[in-house]
This record gives sequence, C-alpha cells and structure tokens, in this order.
Amino acid sequence: VIVLDANRRVIHLNRRARRMLGKRIDEPLGKQAAFFIEDRQFADWLVSGESDDLPPFPHEQGAVLISASRLGTIDRPRGYVLFLQKSESFEKIDERVHQLRKELSSILENSYDGILLADEDSVLNVNASFGRITGIAPSSLVGKKMSDLNTGSHVCLAAVSELIRLTQFHKRTLTLQRRLRSGNEIFLTGTPVFDRRSKIARVVVNIRDITELKSLES
Repeated sequence: VIVLDANRRVIHLNRRARRMLGKRIDEPLGKQAAFFIEDRQFADWLVSGESDDLPPFPHEQGAVLISASRLGTIDRPRGYVLFLQKSESFEKIDERVHQLRKELSSILENSYDGILLADEDSVLNVNASFGRITGIAPSSLVGKKMSDLNTGSHVCLAAVSELIRLTQFHKRTLTLQRRLRSGNEIFLTGTPVFDRRSKIARVVVNIRDITELKSLES
C-alpha cells in the first residue's frame, strides 16, 4: 500500500511496498509518485482519469499496480491510495483460472445431459450432448442472440427461448416437457445464476432425453 498526498507526493509506504519496490526506508518519502512508477497511463490517471480505467502494469522490481483510488473528487483530490501485488501472484492466479476452465469444460463435455449456458440475451456455451439430443450443432448456437434463434423450425429452440424468458421473469428454477419432431420426449430445466447484487447473470438450461424412461414406464 502506498499513500500520496494531493500533490502526488509519497507520504506513506507500508513495509511490503518498500520490499516490492526495492526502496530504502526514507528514500521515496516526500517525492513524486513518478519517482518509483514511470508509466504514462498512471500519470494520466493522476491528472484526470478514473480508477476503473487504470489497467494493471508492471514495475521493474516485479511489482504490479493493481488498483488506485482517489480520495476526494477529480477536481479537488485529497490524496491517492495505491495497491500493489507481486507479479508471481498473478501468474499463479492465471494458472489456477486456466485449470478451472479446463475442469469446467471437461464437466460440460462429459455430461450425458445437454447443457446450454446463456446470459441476458445470448448463448454463451453449449455442450456436445445438447447436439446429440436435439440434432442441432452446438457451434451453430454459441454466440447467437436469443432473438436470432430459429425457434420457428426447432421445437427445442422454441422451448429453450421460452424457458430462459420464464426463468428470468420468475427468478427460480423451472422445468418444461416437450416432444421433438423425431418423437423423442425431453425435459428442459432452467436454473438462474445470481450475481452478488441478486440479479440474474446466467441461466443454465439442462436438457434430458426421457424417451427411454417413458418407454420403460409404459
């Protein structure tokens, strides 16, 4: 953590920041932030930018500026607080995210049930089982707007579109049953995924072919 005054001079560095920047105890104090962070984007942000527009950037000592907050307003700043992290931490996080993505992809592709993931208006992901059950190629759906789906020609897509709309409206898990033109019967279950503000960020649609179960029941 590094604290600057309104004139962008260093008034405090915690012990961790000093180690990251390789500075002696009193060396940066009273000096401009540019003394230890030479970056054009950072300089522009100090003058007029917003913290949300400031991307992370590396420092020669292996530290990365990950966040900067202005105290006061843009016109009348009272100071700045900078947060740094070691770059190795980002590498570990990136590696973990990559691993989680592979695991998620493996789960989706090895699921016997069809799975379709959508946000407010677009299809984000479709697994291979969805194509096997419905006869619709997953690649023809990923990235498509919900409004562009060929719901008139495909019973399944019409059901998916309706289910997503109802799930978003009622904000709870719902299930529909439909018969495809092939004669197969399917269950479609829509499950809402909420963000931290309790708004629906995603809808997971699960499709299960129950033709064999209905036949066994008969």
